Amino acid sequence: MRAWIALLLAAPLAACGGYTAREARTRLPGMTLPDLLACAGVPDKRMQIDAVEWVLVYDQSSAVQPSMTASISALAALVKPALTMGAAGTCRVMVRINGDHVRSVHYAGPSGTLEGPNAACAPLVRDCLKYPDQTVLLVGFDQSEILKAAP
Repeated sequence: MRAWIALLLAAPLAACGGYTAREARTRLPGMTLPDLLACAGVPDKRMQIDAVEWVLVYDQSSAVQPSMTASISALAALVKPALTMGAAGTCRVMVRINGDHVRSVHYAGPSGTLEGPNAACAPLVRDCLKYPDQTVLLVGFDQSEILKAAP
């Protein structure tokens, strides 16, 4: 019985993080590189594809939500099945930069949690969705100089 109560309490959370990650796939493309760096920070890795195209990688390697465990008593004390709902979701977000704007957002890793698919990725993109900047780039802006200078 307690397991069902735990499931019912977790149900309202079931789409929050997953929704945030899905939303980022449609709302981040078009964002300028300086705006992405301001909200997501310096990428963990970066790779230059050609003169104007880069792939930036952000890693979420720590668990993003606690686990939930419940046991169900069945047949008195003889059988006690346990229900464990896992939590140690991690995520890798790959952001493709073309020119000076985000072109696409992709996810990899065991990123599903109680909040839904790719929910472990939500902390990496949440601030970009909630507080986007609106930087106007100057003529001659060169993203390569910024990305090459990053540590």
